[in-house]
Amino acid sequence: MSAQGALGACLAAFLALPSWAGDKARSRQAYDQALAYYLAGDFKSAFSEVNASLAEDRNHPLAHALRARLWSVLGNAEEMRRDADRVIGRLGKSLSRLDEEELVARASALSLRGEIKPALAAFNAALRLNPKMALAHAGRSRLWR
Repeated sequence: MSAQGALGACLAAFLALPSWAGDKARSRQAYDQALAYYLAGDFKSAFSEVNASLAEDRNHPLAHALRARLWSVLGNAEEMRRDADRVIGRLGKSLSRLDEEELVARASALSLRGEIKPALAAFNAALRLNPKMALAHAGRSRLWR
C-alpha cells in the first residue's frame, strides 16, 4: 500500500463513527417505527419493531417503556412489570439528571406500575424541559382520565 493509501486508510478509520453510534441510530429508528405502529393499533408490528430497537440498544429507556405498555395492552402483567422495572432501575430516582425522553420513559413506567404521583412529577419535569413534547402531554393525559 502506498503512503497516501495508508494515510487515507488511517484517516478513514479515525473519522469513522464508533460502532455504538450506528446501533443507537438503528435503535431509535426501530423505536420510532414501533411507536407509529402502537399508535395505529398494530401491536404485533409494534412488538417486532420495539424488539428490534432493543436488539440494537438494550438500554433504550423509551423502547423498554413502550414494550411495557404493549405487554400491558396484551394483559401480561408480569412482563409489563419486568420492563417497567428495567426503566426505573436504569434511570434511578433523581429527575434532575434526566433528559426529557428519559423523564417520559420513567413516567410511563411509573404509571404502568400504578405510581401516579411520581409519574405525574416526571411528566411535568419533561414538559418543563420541552413544553411541546407530545409524548409527555399524551402520557400526562392518560394519568388524568
